[in-house]
Amino acid sequence: MILRKMASFLLCATALACGRAEAKCEVTRAVTLHVVVEGNQILIPGKLGGETVKFLFDTSFPASVVMGPTAKRLGLSLLDFGSGAPRFYSEHKTVGAAIAPEFDLDGHAIHHALFAMFGERDSFGAPDVVAVLGNDFWRQFDVEVDLAKREIGLLRSSGCDGLSLAYWTDGYNVLDTHTSNYQSRFTTELNGHELTTILDSGSPFSTLTRRAALAAGALGAEIAADVWHPDMQATDLLSLTALTYGLGTRNRPSADIHFGGTLESPYNPVTRQTVANFGSLQLDQETIKPARFRITPTPKTRPEVGSRLGVEYFDFDAVLGVDFLLAHHVLIANSQDKLYFSYSGGPALQTISK
Repeated sequence: MILRKMASFLLCATALACGRAEAKCEVTRAVTLHVVVEGNQILIPGKLGGETVKFLFDTSFPASVVMGPTAKRLGLSLLDFGSGAPRFYSEHKTVGAAIAPEFDLDGHAIHHALFAMFGERDSFGAPDVVAVLGNDFWRQFDVEVDLAKREIGLLRSSGCDGLSLAYWTDGYNVLDTHTSNYQSRFTTELNGHELTTILDSGSPFSTLTRRAALAAGALGAEIAADVWHPDMQATDLLSLTALTYGLGTRNRPSADIHFGGTLESPYNPVTRQTVANFGSLQLDQETIKPARFRITPTPKTRPEVGSRLGVEYFDFDAVLGVDFLLAHHVLIANSQDKLYFSYSGGPALQTISK
């Protein structure tokens, strides 16, 4: 997707938050998007196919996604993956791509949008949540998330290597990130155990894999998680990966995923999640204590032919979701491979939506 025709203004024409004019660090704000938070989903208003809709803000899933029935209803051009040939929609499961020559995102025109098309439902939650805007769109910017103001800022920076981009505060934390399986990862510590962690704005709640939970050791017994979306398409990273047949993973597994030897299709994370308390979660200088996580099964692909062993294709341990973003001012600095954040108030980790 290409972001065009947006008025830019200069945040800083010298060094940002460090006073070093010789650095010539420049940061421009392309646009500020206004969002709503409903059921721990971050949603951006707009229009697609002439219809007033909402887009789900997702910083970790590698592609933007629309459901098959919705793509047809909105009159999007449908294509087969690979061949690029037109695809005729049927009532059976549709897998392909959908093209929107232009759509509106909070009053701004987005041109040449390509969506992956999967699934048979009509939405990703409420009826007007018709599409996921994934990291194929967001990674072209440094992305500022300030949910206290219900704003997402899209920034461009240059000449800022080695300088802080956390312009809003002196009391910030920062973590180095690296990319694997098309997602940015960083290291945190839970009860002294290192975790490979992802920030996922598509996941309503922060979660741990069962593997990581066993290594860190929970405090006390686990309890069953509330069922908050039993009839909707879940938008956490595992569920979107299952929906899209492993889109964005190295081995491109099928939608059938094993959890501890049990075949699950489709994957419903809520009914299989529990909640557990842990001593503390350390993120740079910030300590969240106690740390309360939802626990998800450790996913594996189906076994290879001739083998009874599934392949673990998710190489992360923890996901920080919308609950974390609600309590922090965050800047995903893709230009620096860094994550800046500061605590802004409220519970840092939730287990039920507000």
